Amino acid sequence: MQVKNNGCCDLKYAKKLKELKVKQEGVFCYWQNATTKEWNFSNHLSHSPSKALSAFTVAELGELLPDNVLSYHWYKEYTAVARGEDNSIIHSIWADTEANARAKMLIWLIKQGKVKI
Repeated sequence: MQVKNNGCCDLKYAKKLKELKVKQEGVFCYWQNATTKEWNFSNHLSHSPSKALSAFTVAELGELLPDNVLSYHWYKEYTAVARGEDNSIIHSIWADTEANARAKMLIWLIKQGKVKI
């Protein structure tokens, strides 16, 4: 089952962010039913953080990203753009939602060692 909430990053990015050791302090979460193994979406307060993944919102991801990252809505997609000190674009990422664009950018920045978590 595909769990989707356009205001939060998708499950696959939530999994990757947890794997990269991003603190799981989001307001919303994905959690897996122990019996059915299906993933569900709900508020973080109702599930044990050790058994849940933060479904980071656009705002939460904005707080985690450095100031040189901006996101834009462009036609039917969103992009997150990281700029260098000279304002040149050092990396850009496209996604179907702003939350996913920001999540993908955060993942890239962590892997490049440009953001420490």
